[in-house]
Amino acid sequence: MVTSAPQSLRLHVDLMMRAYHHYDRRNVLPAQGAWLDQSRSFLACVEIIDSERNYWEGVLHEHQEREMKRMQAQTKSPRSHR
Repeated sequence: MVTSAPQSLRLHVDLMMRAYHHYDRRNVLPAQGAWLDQSRSFLACVEIIDSERNYWEGVLHEHQEREMKRMQAQTKSPRSHR
């Protein structure tokens, strides 16, 4: 989607992602002030990225649980001997 978008939109998305990275890793907001002093687009960006991250973290967690149960079932089942 982003690669076929106009250059101005790609630049805006890139800036938002960089701002989110600084916010997420270093707790540095892009503009001076508190949370409500940030631009609407940055606040929307944070909501979208956090929602996507939560979704994919849930998918990963479910996958890891299924793998753990599968591994436990394999170790509990009696092995056939020849």
